[in-house]
Amino acid sequence: MKFDRASLEADGFTGWLTFAEARASGAIPTTGGVYVVTYSARAPAAFLPQNLGARSIGNPF
Repeated sequence: MKFDRASLEADGFTGWLTFAEARASGAIPTTGGVYVVTYSARAPAAFLPQNLGARSIGNPF
């Protein structure tokens, strides 16, 4: 399975929103399901050398 937007749409994924649209509409889901976040910018994604998010229980990194 490819994970580009066209392939995901062909597989039935719908309801595409930008982060700004999702925040403004209150459409961020609070229930379980399958949700996809895609990156469509031309520049490659950049990652920080260390995760600054919350640590998972039992995960020392």
